[in-house]
Amino acid sequence: MKKLFSLSVLLLLASVAFSSLIKDIVSSYASQVIEGHRIVVEQEKGSTTKIRYENILRNGYNEIVKIVAPQQFEWSSIGEKTYIVFGNKMRLSPATIVDAEQTFIKDVSKASTIVSTSTTYYHGVKSLKLVIKSRNATYTAMILEPSLIIGYLKIDHKKGSITIDYDWIKAIPLSYFNAVIEKFKIIKKPPSSMEIYLWKLVSKLDNVSITSISIRDISVVIVSGKTNLNKIIVAYVFQSGQDISTSDLTAQFKSKGFTALSIKKDDVEMVLITKMKLDQLREWINEVFK
Repeated sequence: MKKLFSLSVLLLLASVAFSSLIKDIVSSYASQVIEGHRIVVEQEKGSTTKIRYENILRNGYNEIVKIVAPQQFEWSSIGEKTYIVFGNKMRLSPATIVDAEQTFIKDVSKASTIVSTSTTYYHGVKSLKLVIKSRNATYTAMILEPSLIIGYLKIDHKKGSITIDYDWIKAIPLSYFNAVIEKFKIIKKPPSSMEIYLWKLVSKLDNVSITSISIRDISVVIVSGKTNLNKIIVAYVFQSGQDISTSDLTAQFKSKGFTALSIKKDDVEMVLITKMKLDQLREWINEVFK
């Protein structure tokens, strides 16, 4: 009985210590001001691996992320809203952009269990290696000591995994972060329906190419790229009310041996062309616009 009691006490103390450690990590994240460069690898089951190289400037949950490769793209998260960066302007993004690090912090701050802890060195810096299980995923993190900055994070979830690896990261003055933010004009005007549906298309394609053409007052945006099944799709996107016959356009592409389908979302119309089977195309469209 005494041994059983002692074991129970030890388990309780361990649980309290782990809970305190998570609170320290979450609290520290909210107050950190950092700059760094990270490599992000996304692996979706049954799909190709995606690799991005990103520069990041962060103050707590506010951040500017610049993707430098494979395709340049810059976005920010300010005051719990996400923006797309165009030069010195930030415009509200058509959909919320999610940073995997912040998903980790918000997830483990709720119901989570530390599976294991160990001390190691990461890129020459003494670190805590943590394996944490939540309802949504299993996280493996390298937490640099004594700063509690995340140096490495792997998220394993039902659909695949995401890995974030910093090859350099450092604390910076808050004044530097504020000076950078002050250079931007933040535009809070809601995005148009055209921007929203173009965003949905682009977010589901790789090797994306976007072209805008205007002929006799008719404006069309052409989006092309590869699906997760490595199939090429081309979408002609335009505002309703223009002198464009979607049935004629669809028929023309079908006559050339393509699979073609027209759809309408709000005041936006699209004609999608591919070599995929019609059922596959419909399934992909449902996934994009669900």
